[in-house]
Amino acid sequence: MATDRCSVDIVVAVCNEVENLPRFVDGLSTLQWPEGCDYRILFIEDSSTDGTRDKLRELADIHEEVDYVLLVRGHGQVAALLFGLKRSGGDCVIAMDVDGGHPVEVIPEMVGRFLGGADVVQGVRMPQNRRPPVRRLGAWTHNLATRVLTGVGLEKQNVYFRLLSKEAKSALTENTRWSRFLRLNFSAMKGKKIDFVPIHSADRAYGESKFTITRLVRLSLDGILAMMSPARMTFWAALGLTASVLVGLQVGWLPAILLVLTVLLSTARFVWLSRFEPDAPLEVRETSLTGATHAR
Repeated sequence: MATDRCSVDIVVAVCNEVENLPRFVDGLSTLQWPEGCDYRILFIEDSSTDGTRDKLRELADIHEEVDYVLLVRGHGQVAALLFGLKRSGGDCVIAMDVDGGHPVEVIPEMVGRFLGGADVVQGVRMPQNRRPPVRRLGAWTHNLATRVLTGVGLEKQNVYFRLLSKEAKSALTENTRWSRFLRLNFSAMKGKKIDFVPIHSADRAYGESKFTITRLVRLSLDGILAMMSPARMTFWAALGLTASVLVGLQVGWLPAILLVLTVLLSTARFVWLSRFEPDAPLEVRETSLTGATHAR
């Protein structure tokens, strides 16, 4: 940026985080922000049942930098975050979790790099031996499958904790496929400066994860399909159909039929992911923001 003044929006999707909200807000208030920077926290609440909504109202009354949007029904973390990102009006926006997995302590460095000209400041979680072996194996398998099937490496984009300039935010929110996985196509961002900041934290420092193994697998598969180009999808579909014929001739037609069904379902899912925006339509129950009470 040409100026050393900026407004920073922090967008957080929350569901049943009543105990973490005050800790998060207090943590941001104690940071040494770069001189001339103002910040706003925009909470997008999604189907909480534990008092999160009342706590958000309370925090918004106490802290002028806190705003919230309560959605009518649950739509999931990705849809809620995209909803918030599209309504960010700051010079830059940071998407992150409220549970301590994305440490607020690195935010001043992120903002400083933005002031120094970075369009994207991506958080990169460092390897953790504390992770259960199953989680480490799952992450390794997912990264390998993503690189082989899509040609995209996620090693430096293993979390969605990042700062985005206005242009970079548009690059994310306007790509209906990549936005479903909250990842950026760095290779398509020619001329943009991308910085990386290492983070050392557990997946979740406070509370319990809302993600089951089944949900993680589904998100991983959707992520791979979302980041796959049409040309690669065509290649893998053709390879799968060819393999099904060979399997039918050498092994049996039942596994061949199952392989064909897998290819057809994957292709149908790929087309669906390409056409439908993950955050449309969302209805707002209540908001502290000035303006309309309902949004697209």
